[in-house]
Amino acid sequence: MGTHPDVIVVSTTGLAFAFKAATTEIPVVASTGDPVANGLVPSLAYPGGNITGVSVDAGFQLYEKWIELLKELVPKLSSTFFLASQPHWELEIASVSVRAGANRAGTSLIPILLGPTVNEAAYESAFESMEQDRADALLVSNEFEHFAYRAALVRLVAERRLPAMYPSRAYVDSGGLMTYAADLVSVSRHLAVLVADILKGKKPQDIPIYQPTKFELVINLRTAKSQGIDVPHTLLARADEVVE
Repeated sequence: MGTHPDVIVVSTTGLAFAFKAATTEIPVVASTGDPVANGLVPSLAYPGGNITGVSVDAGFQLYEKWIELLKELVPKLSSTFFLASQPHWELEIASVSVRAGANRAGTSLIPILLGPTVNEAAYESAFESMEQDRADALLVSNEFEHFAYRAALVRLVAERRLPAMYPSRAYVDSGGLMTYAADLVSVSRHLAVLVADILKGKKPQDIPIYQPTKFELVINLRTAKSQGIDVPHTLLARADEVVE
């Protein structure tokens, strides 16, 4: 904080919490998951304090949609691997929405947990632990930490020929099978607008946190064919984009 910046921009929930603890004066504009559900701010409309920003999801209820789509992709879905860090897994599994979505789909969630250090070796180790259990599909948490390792993650999933739901379009562009997510380009534009507003004199506590309302289903049919996954025509018809 010795440089006394006019605003701090962060792109993970963990960093947002770190800067929240470090300063109450410097404005922080954060790109996170659901900031109310994870306790970063008390309200989207009135964040209070020195933090505002954008959310990249629609709250934990988005997981209900992800599980619903996995069920449509894999009608006999009975168990689903859930890739997350330990704290994130505990937070998600405690959510009423996640439990409700899994119950409606008739699937159990099997945690595949990363250790305290996120790197490619951690993913390799986590996927090795899959050998102890069997599941019909994989759900990847929306933690930003996955993003830097998306190529390795997609490769590990392909090696196991698992139908998988990813948290953003970037994973599908890297060869992942399917995503239902907000347009991150649009979200980033809103982030830039908030930074500009603060530099013009607005206070972060007076700026509502932006939460996207439009989500797109993108399916990589090329990946499906290479992994021998038969995507139902009904699901393809619902897709906003099919990568061939």
